[in-house]
Amino acid sequence: MILNQRFWARQFDRVFVPQIRALVDTLRDRMPPKIRELISDLESSGFINRSGKGSHRNFVHPKVAKPITISGAPGDDAKHYQVRAMRRAIEESQS
Repeated sequence: MILNQRFWARQFDRVFVPQIRALVDTLRDRMPPKIRELISDLESSGFINRSGKGSHRNFVHPKVAKPITISGAPGDDAKHYQVRAMRRAIEESQS
């Protein structure tokens, strides 16, 4: 009986554990970043927080024409349009 349990435990480790790890990695890649991560990326790229109203923050950069507005609490998930706006602004600031 114990040999049978050990056999199935090894089979599970060999077959299913790599599949579970791959699934976890895929889901982790799909998780949206937090607002605090967007703020950190903007500040490390030279953007200045000129504050805002409520939970809104406006970031400006000398090389970027429009300010970037990030809304939400630092622990909230960032929206896809906020991530896109941040990436475009960072790319514009580096060119």
